[in-house]
Amino acid sequence: MPFTFGIVFKEGDVTNDKTLVGYINESSTIPLQIERKATHNDGSLRHAIITGVMPSLSPNVKTELQLRRATPFEFASQVQLSALLDTTFDAEISITSNGETYTVSARDLLQNTTPKKWMEGEEVTEWQVTGPLTNSSNAEHGRLNARFNIRAYKGMESVRVSVILENTWTWLSTRSNETYDLDVTVGGQQVLNQSSVTQFYQSRWRRIFWYNNNPEVDVNYDALYLLATKALPNYDPSITITDNALESMESSWTPERSALMAIGTVVSYMPSTGGRPDIGLLPGWSAKYVISQDWRAKLVALGNGEQAGSWAIHYRDKDTDLPVSIDEYPYFGLYGRTGDKYNPVKQRSEELPDCYDCTNPNRADTSHTPSLAYLPYLITGDHYFLEELQFWANYSLLSPNPNYRDHATGLIKSDQTRGQGWTLRTLGQTAYITPDEHALKSYFTEKLDNNRQWYEDSYATQLRANSNQNDLGWIGPTVGGQEKHRISPWMDDFFTSAIGHLLDLGFTDWQTFMDWKGQFAVGRMVNTGYCWVFAPLYRFEVRPDEFSPFYTTWGELYEGTLDDQGYADAMALSCNSQAMADYLTNRHGKFYEVDQMKGGFTDATGNYVANLQPALAAAVDADVPGSTDAWERYFNRAQAADYTDQPIFGIVPR
Repeated sequence: MPFTFGIVFKEGDVTNDKTLVGYINESSTIPLQIERKATHNDGSLRHAIITGVMPSLSPNVKTELQLRRATPFEFASQVQLSALLDTTFDAEISITSNGETYTVSARDLLQNTTPKKWMEGEEVTEWQVTGPLTNSSNAEHGRLNARFNIRAYKGMESVRVSVILENTWTWLSTRSNETYDLDVTVGGQQVLNQSSVTQFYQSRWRRIFWYNNNPEVDVNYDALYLLATKALPNYDPSITITDNALESMESSWTPERSALMAIGTVVSYMPSTGGRPDIGLLPGWSAKYVISQDWRAKLVALGNGEQAGSWAIHYRDKDTDLPVSIDEYPYFGLYGRTGDKYNPVKQRSEELPDCYDCTNPNRADTSHTPSLAYLPYLITGDHYFLEELQFWANYSLLSPNPNYRDHATGLIKSDQTRGQGWTLRTLGQTAYITPDEHALKSYFTEKLDNNRQWYEDSYATQLRANSNQNDLGWIGPTVGGQEKHRISPWMDDFFTSAIGHLLDLGFTDWQTFMDWKGQFAVGRMVNTGYCWVFAPLYRFEVRPDEFSPFYTTWGELYEGTLDDQGYADAMALSCNSQAMADYLTNRHGKFYEVDQMKGGFTDATGNYVANLQPALAAAVDADVPGSTDAWERYFNRAQAADYTDQPIFGIVPR
C-alpha cells in the first residue's frame, strides 16, 4: 500500500547529513524515499515529500509511522519512464467548441517532449509535461493549455495523474473566456464528461485520476509537532473541534461547490465586508484541520485549495512558463491609469485589465485574500498546490499601481492595512515553502525583504521616510481609501499577527520592525494613558484632522478616539471600574462586568476583540516590552472567547 505525503520539520531536527527511515508501530522498519524540497537557514531540512510502502494496511485501521533519523543510503534503482511507457497508460483531454474538437495526450507529451521530474527514486517518480490542445489538422488551440503530473509507483500497480487545463497565457492578442464540452479518459476509460464548461480567462482546473489501483491512504499528523515547527500559527492546543462541526464541514462540501470552476466554500466576492471563515493567518477550515487532524476538515481544506484555480488571478508567462514577473514587466499593474503602465525603457505597454470578463461573479481582492494553497501544499507536496500558492502571491504583487509599487521593487504600502498584512502573510508563506532550487524562491524572498526594508525605514528607524510616521506603532493611514485621520485597529492587528507569522517562518530580519510594530497591540492593553477596556474599538482617531500632527501619547489617542467614536462620557470613569461596566451595560443593552473588554463575550470568536489575540501572541513571542503583562490581562479577562469549533483567532504565545 504506497503512500506519499508532505511534512515540515523544526529547524535542526534533520540535519543535511541525515535521512529518515520509517518505523511501523515502533518495531518493523520500512525504507522511505525522501524528496528534500526546502531547507532552513541552518541547512537542516524544512519541507520534504515522503514516499513509502506499507506492507499491509487494513480498511479503517490506524497504523502509527514514526520517522527516525538515519545515515543516508543510496537506492538501488529508480522508477523509470520506460516502465510506465511499457504499460497502456495514457491520459487524454478532449474539448469540443463551435464544432471543432481539440485533444492532447499525456503519453504523446511523455514521448515527444522533455518531461520535468518533481520526484525521483526507487519507490516513485513523478513526471510533469505540458502542451497545447490540437485539432485534426494539428493546429493549436492557442489559448487553452494542458498539464499532466504523472506519479508512477514502483511496479506500476498505482499511477496517479493530475489532469490540469489552463486558460492563463497572459500576453495573447486573443484573450477570451472559453466554453466547451469536455471529455477526459485515462487508460482508455472515460473518467470525466461534462457539457458546456465555461472557463474564465486567467483560470485553471485540476482533477486527479488513477490508472490501476488508488491506494486511498489517509495520512494524519502529530498536531503538536506540526505547531512546534512554527510553519503554522500556534493554535491553542486546548481548543476542540466537535464531531457536529466536522459533520457540518463534510455536508457543506456539496457537488456544486466541488464542481469544475466552482470555488468551494470561499466567499465569491472577496471585497465583501464582515467576519467570515476565510480571513485569518489560515482559513477556519485549515485551522480546524490542524487542530483535529480529521479527514472531514481535510476534505474542505484540500478542496478549497483545489478550487483556488477557478479564480481569475492566474497570469502565466508563455516564455518562462512561470507567473508573470514584475522584474521582467515592472510596469504591469492591475490598477492605475494607462500611462502608468507604459515601460519607457522597453518602449512597450504592459497593461492588462484586472478582469477580462467582469461578469465573472468570483472577484479576488488583496484586502480579503485567504491562504488557500499553503496548508494543502505543506501536507501533500503536490506541485499543483505549490503553483496555486505562487500564483496568489504574485497576484498580490501585480495588483498595485506600478508607481505605488515602485515597479520591480514590489512594495505593497498602497494597499489597505489589512491588505498589506494578508499580502505579507502570503509572500512569507510562499518564500518559506517554495523549494530551494525553484526559480521563484529568490523572487518572492526578495520582494518580501524589499517590503521589510521599506517598513523599517519608514516607521522603525530615525530615517522615517514615510509622512505617516508615528510613535505608537500603528500603520497608515495609507493610499487606498482610508480616512486620513483615523485608522482601523483591527486591521492593524491583522498586520501585526502577519509580522509575527513571518518571524515564526524564520524571517528574523523582521525583528527590528516588530520591536516598533508590536507596541500598538501591547500599549492598548497596558499603557496607563489608554484604558484597555476600549482596546478593540472599530476606529481610532490618530489626529484631530488630516492637517494636524499625529498624537504622540496614549492619553491623547484615548481622548481623541473616545470622543470621535461617541464614548466621550466614559473618559471621566475610572478604567475597568464597576462604573465603566455599568456604562457599557446601559449603552449597549448587554450585561458587562468588571475585567470585560468592549464587545468581548464568550461567543466573540471573530470580532475585533478576537482579532487582537494573534497580535498580542505575536508580540509576546517577539519579546516586545510589556507584552507578557498585556497578554495576561487579555487572557484572564472576563467573558473570554470560547473558540470551540471557531479557532481562526485562537492563537496563543509559543
